[in-house]
Amino acid sequence: MGQLVQLIGAGLVLIAYMAASRGRIRFDSVQFLAFNTIGAAILAVVAAVNRDYGFLLLESVWAWVSLRGLRRALREDKAAKDATKKKKPVGRRPGAQLARRMRGKGPLRGV
Repeated sequence: MGQLVQLIGAGLVLIAYMAASRGRIRFDSVQFLAFNTIGAAILAVVAAVNRDYGFLLLESVWAWVSLRGLRRALREDKAAKDATKKKKPVGRRPGAQLARRMRGKGPLRGV
């Protein structure tokens, strides 16, 4: 049973890493950080039960760092959703803000 739990934890961390390195998800995405946090936490618990202190230190710090990143990513996602829910200002041309942001960034800049 212990080996199966270890394989699940390691699998979660590896699946997240493989998906991010192949460009399917971003390294700072909620999905990547959630898989990393859960996998590392599982491995930390297994290390604690088995009294593998070096492994416990590694996985605990890994889980802690991933959890901090996950909290930040969740806050940023919430802020982005809240910003899109706000009403757009009346009287502006549609696309004017995008045009201002894109000024000087097009493929013909400097031509």
